[in-house]
Amino acid sequence: MYLTVKETAEYLSVPEATVKSLIHQKKIRALFDGEEVNNNI
Repeated sequence: MYLTVKETAEYLSVPEATVKSLIHQKKIRALFDGEEVNNNI
């Protein structure tokens, strides 16, 4: 299942900045499709 950063933040009940930080720390896998970042949870 792929979610946007915003959807992931809502799903995890955390701010979007936290999700972006987890992506940079490689704790959440992310895919950039040319328009937006999608997370594989």
